[in-house]
Amino acid sequence: MAACLSQFSIPYAIVERESCSASLWRNRAYDRLKLHLAKEFCELPHMSYPIDAPTYIPKTLFVKYLDDYVERFNIQPKYLTSVESSTYDNDEKCWSIVEKDMSKCTTVKFTAKFLVVASDENSAENIPMFPGLENFPGDVIHSSRYKSGKSYSGKNVLVIGSGNSGMEIAYDLATHGANTSIVIRSPIHVMTKELIRLGITLAHRLPLNLVDKILVMASYLIFGDLSQHGITRPKMGPMTLKSETGRSAVIDVGTVGLIKKGIIKNGESMLNGNGLPIQKYPNHWKGENGLYCAGLARRGLADSCDYKKINLVGMTLAHFLSLNLVGDLFVTAANVIFGDRSRTYMTNVMTTQGITGLPMAACLSQFSIPYAIVERESCSASLWRNRAYDRLKLHLAKEFCELPHMSYPIDAPTYIPKTLFVKYLDDYVERFNIQPKYLTSVESSTYDNDEKCWSIVAKDMSKCTTVKFTAKFLVVASGENSAENIPMFPGLENFPGDVIHSSSYKSGKSYSGKNVLVIGSGNSGMEIAYDLATHGANTSIVIRSPIHVMTKELIRLGMTLAHYLPLNLVDKILVMASYLIFGDLSQHGITRPKMGPMTLKSETGRSVVIDVGTIGLIKKGIIKVQGSISKIKGNIVKFQCSKRMPFDAIVFATGYKSTANMWLKVYVFLIRNGESMLNGNGLPIQKYPNHWKGENGLYCVGLARRGLAGIATDAKNIANDIKSVMDSMSS
Repeated sequence: MAACLSQFSIPYAIVERESCSASLWRNRAYDRLKLHLAKEFCELPHMSYPIDAPTYIPKTLFVKYLDDYVERFNIQPKYLTSVESSTYDNDEKCWSIVEKDMSKCTTVKFTAKFLVVASDENSAENIPMFPGLENFPGDVIHSSRYKSGKSYSGKNVLVIGSGNSGMEIAYDLATHGANTSIVIRSPIHVMTKELIRLGITLAHRLPLNLVDKILVMASYLIFGDLSQHGITRPKMGPMTLKSETGRSAVIDVGTVGLIKKGIIKNGESMLNGNGLPIQKYPNHWKGENGLYCAGLARRGLADSCDYKKINLVGMTLAHFLSLNLVGDLFVTAANVIFGDRSRTYMTNVMTTQGITGLPMAACLSQFSIPYAIVERESCSASLWRNRAYDRLKLHLAKEFCELPHMSYPIDAPTYIPKTLFVKYLDDYVERFNIQPKYLTSVESSTYDNDEKCWSIVAKDMSKCTTVKFTAKFLVVASGENSAENIPMFPGLENFPGDVIHSSSYKSGKSYSGKNVLVIGSGNSGMEIAYDLATHGANTSIVIRSPIHVMTKELIRLGMTLAHYLPLNLVDKILVMASYLIFGDLSQHGITRPKMGPMTLKSETGRSVVIDVGTIGLIKKGIIKVQGSISKIKGNIVKFQCSKRMPFDAIVFATGYKSTANMWLKVYVFLIRNGESMLNGNGLPIQKYPNHWKGENGLYCVGLARRGLAGIATDAKNIANDIKSVMDSMSS
């Protein structure tokens, strides 16, 4: 309000009963709090967030933004001043306001032509009273006093209230080890923040009832039927509910997943006010903490099945307890037998770079199949550990990026940052006791038709010695990102500035004030361009091919919908939503492929570009889009449109290429149609999903351009197939 008045040079006085501005956010908000809506919907008038601000602003950054706002518009509230009364004087045609200066215990009077009530809707805490609450011996606090779940680890905590604060506090408590229950009394819409962002965008162009239908359908596909967990949906759609009543949807931060797993308990009563089950038949009979009901479903004598179900619970528990020791004995015996049997077969040898071989090793270990794994780098995940830029995150939501047999920690963010992903990989290696032979590169591999096995020659680079392996099975796990791909342009060899591949790029800090050209408009290229621009570099990017630009939230939605709807329909939804969010990008040099984003990925392996803020900077002219390069002369780059521009550095974000054909003797093994397994680019000739298996015990993992989810699927398929072959041979 103060900022808007200052734009017209209108004098004003502003009073604040607290000792600082934004006291609710500064002093009475829990540590993990973020703005629940995307930053474009949460800006104050006349001042944007910094261009490098994340999409969802955390508490500390929002407080900093508010402090900068106060300073920018020279807002000087009278702190520790509360309004006692305000009346309108009809004779003087003005307002008379009586205020109390709490620091001096004095009364101050104002007169004003206009009075603006800006005390907000969150002025005072609301704690409903329950019989006996005054005698509760434990802590009783309002959410405004809650900071973190650290001090509640191991304690039984009940959260009352299932709005955004309640659900997020329950999640925070559970992830800090508290035994958490939450009371959910009223129907709520549960959405992802990405869905709400999409809904707000669509609401500018589509009727609210249609937007509501899209959101409710998408929410159901993502979360499933939550009524069995005590969460029901309001009759009114989420956008209409907000518009007509002000009630917000609950934006899930991971709470629903923990409720489904039983980690967070729904603390609502099992029975309603009439003494009948809240849960609908046939899920009415079981409550929490060993509580059951029988004969209350209005099903007459047929309700006797309730007793059978309850009895079955006890029988199942007793059966499980009695068989626990037997189960352990069976596992031990199976390991011994399998160990003896496996000695009659050769070791399985994998070559790996990056992370591709790790899930393969884990899947083989599930069947106790012995293997050897070689890695030419000095550590696992070297690409992520040593050759990835600082701000990198997984572009897909974590549920699509888990390796087999191990989930991310329950408190992991939806989009995993580089450091946390490397930690996850290290934990994965430790959990499955994966012991690669580091600094070992495969020189050649051939199939011996007489011995029916693979002969692999590798070089131990640390000792400069040759190592030989024989194996019944060979898994090519060197990945599709084995070697840097830098296309040559006339004159590039004489360019006087820095020329680096994206794998060597770390941060834009050292390029501030310099002219930098990024070649390549995939995810790495677009994100590096954004990073350079936000660090003050004069940034240009070469965009030659049509690309789909999406938000990460749209892709998450698309991947979820693809399980239930035809790809062409999902494509139409995504393209429409992308257009509504980004507008027509062709005027900025960005065109869209004819094939839809999900179909394009399915048929060609080409990914969409997930925007991290680059498009906004392109629209503002901060990042400039260039066409194809014709030649380079000195530090001048000439484009095919005849434009010439000087640059201090060039970053090639032009991807990688597979090196499998450099060491794999493809002529000695054939797949069934008589062709080699890999093409000239070291990628499978067979199309997905039949790409992973060749002849003579040869397999490939992670070469289908399907990301981490594809790697996980390949590893499971190959391990299952190897086990099947070994079982059939032994029998």
